[in-house]
Amino acid sequence: MRILALALLLALLPTAHGGELDLSSNVELQSRVFANDPAQPTQDDQALQGTLAWTSEFRWRNEDRDRRASFSPYLRWDAVDTERSLIDAKEAYYAWEGDSYEMLAGSNTVFWGVTESV
Repeated sequence: MRILALALLLALLPTAHGGELDLSSNVELQSRVFANDPAQPTQDDQALQGTLAWTSEFRWRNEDRDRRASFSPYLRWDAVDTERSLIDAKEAYYAWEGDSYEMLAGSNTVFWGVTESV
């Protein structure tokens, strides 16, 4: 429920503060196939197991380009294995930028690129 509330808040930011909003989503249907019988009697005996996964990115930047927000939820529902079903926020932050500083509140993923060593 908190993830949906944050997504709604990020969707309303552009109307409250102007700026631009970028949205993207991806829906996946996944399957796992098990050719052998279960090794343990407690394991599920379905040979074909289906999964539905959803990923989205909500990115906002204000008109002055000194504030931005991002929210990237990931949801996965497995039809058989409830241990694989999850809801996760890959990124959720609000950031302020100045001439000599950047302050970020939340969780952010930083990509460093290729690391080389001798």
